[in-house]
Amino acid sequence: MISQIYQLIASENPQIIITETTVVVRNAEAQRNLTLILGAIMGKCVEKHIAYDSLRPTEWRKIIKNADEKLPRKREELKQWGKEKVFELYGKDIESDDISDAILIGRAYCNLAINL
Repeated sequence: MISQIYQLIASENPQIIITETTVVVRNAEAQRNLTLILGAIMGKCVEKHIAYDSLRPTEWRKIIKNADEKLPRKREELKQWGKEKVFELYGKDIESDDISDAILIGRAYCNLAINL
C-alpha cells in the first residue's frame, strides 16, 4: 500500500496532502498499520517538500455538516452520512465510504483555509 501511495504522490505531484488522524480502535494491529502508513506519508511529504496536515474525524465532520444537522453516532451510520453528504454537495453517488470520506476531508480542509 505504501508503494502505491508513493507512486500516486509521484504521478500527481500534490502541493499538499491532508489525511484523517487515526482514532483509537479496538484492533491494535490495525492501529499500528495505520500509524505506519501515515508515518510513511509524512516522511514522503518531508522528502518532497509537500505540505501535510490532518483532521480528526469529529473535526472534519463538524466543518462539513449543516448548522442544524445532527450527526449519527454509529460508525455505519456515519459512513452512510458521508456518502449522502457527497451526493448532496456534488450530486455524485459514491459507493465507497473511504472515497466519500476523502472527498469530505478535502472539502473540510478547503473550508478551513477559506476561513483563515
